[in-house]
Amino acid sequence: MQVMERTAYHGRTQSREFFVSATAPEHAIIESFQPPTRLLAGLGPANVDPRVLEAMRKPLISHLDPVFWERLLVMAEMIGTVYGRTDGASFCRSQSGMEASTVNLVAPGATVVAASAGFLATVSLTCCAVAAKTWSS
Repeated sequence: MQVMERTAYHGRTQSREFFVSATAPEHAIIESFQPPTRLLAGLGPANVDPRVLEAMRKPLISHLDPVFWERLLVMAEMIGTVYGRTDGASFCRSQSGMEASTVNLVAPGATVVAASAGFLATVSLTCCAVAAKTWSS
């Protein structure tokens, strides 16, 4: 075990932080951690549905795998069902979600109320502005 020091920056202030670094020896046996089952009802983290945990135990596939593209079509159809789209215009994409949800859930000409109270609110306003320009052009 080793005590280490680093300089940390919090906004415009600088401070020294001390932390402990520990590496298990190669011959050490690390037991599996089994946390107790609890209802997590705070701001986060949250309980995960057992079906999600089971899905996460399965092997990963690449976006280059043909199986991925087959599954993508199934997921697009499922998303279309959720949003009531039967025209095939629904698709899956990997993005933060904020921008995608603004463009996909707000109809052209709709009124959007977005209070600017920080960075994420500003991003939300920018998304609305970009969507409005997209719809008008």
